[in-house]
Amino acid sequence: MRRPRIVFSIDSNPHPTRRGPREYYEIEADYLKALWSAGAMPIVLPYESADELVQHQSEWDGVVLTGGDFDIDPALFHEAPHPKLGTIKRERSAFESKLYQIALDFNKPVLGICGGMQLMNVLQGGTLIQDIATQYNRSQSNSAGSHPTESGPARPQNTQGVHTGTANIPTVKQGTQNQRTTLNHEQVECKSQAGHSIAIEHDSRLAEILGVTRIGVNSTHHQAIKEVSSFYRCVAKAPDGIVEAIENRNAKTGWHLGVQWHPEAMVDSRQHQIYHAFVKHASWAI
Repeated sequence: MRRPRIVFSIDSNPHPTRRGPREYYEIEADYLKALWSAGAMPIVLPYESADELVQHQSEWDGVVLTGGDFDIDPALFHEAPHPKLGTIKRERSAFESKLYQIALDFNKPVLGICGGMQLMNVLQGGTLIQDIATQYNRSQSNSAGSHPTESGPARPQNTQGVHTGTANIPTVKQGTQNQRTTLNHEQVECKSQAGHSIAIEHDSRLAEILGVTRIGVNSTHHQAIKEVSSFYRCVAKAPDGIVEAIENRNAKTGWHLGVQWHPEAMVDSRQHQIYHAFVKHASWAI
């Protein structure tokens, strides 16, 4: 059987050359190594291919929406730009949005990493905190909590081998409504190391994949999910209540997982199980 073909989003940046500036497509090597090690064939497509993605959808099997050194356009969730808003890359976001929609329409698995998770949420009607340091306080953590589906509780997972005790996801206490987070979500340490821990819902797909309900993650973002789309549920939080992972509520809508950190960059081998689980589901379409 052939390897599942995974389309992943890439960055586009100008670089000076001796013949003048040139545009380069770029991706961190860790993404490619993680996908290949998990059994996938990474596929690079230019932004210009967006209009033909549907025509060729049978030739690829899943989507990874990667992170990057840029911010999501707040116009996508109907907000004005915050003064701390960073660079916006509309062409890249438009390409990623097209990829996401095709994956949704044709039931292909989607893995969102860092900003990729944020975009998944926005494309389903969720919103973002544009700058954690100036906009976030712990009182917002309730709006991003885990909720039941419209038809009842979230679907049960096979939790064999998983620590099924309470995940202790933080909730807001009286007197913290104006408390700013003291957790640094833009760590100075290398991404191979954990910047803080997260608590994971015991009945989640993520807990089943990792085999634990608490784990250390790296943290390299200044934006975060504010309101979780009704399409998704929050399945992990940082100690200050920031949303760290989302999953689709309804299994009939496919396999969707978004994480706020970069598992591909971490030395903890458990983190790479996220890519293995994603590739496993992509292989089912072959």
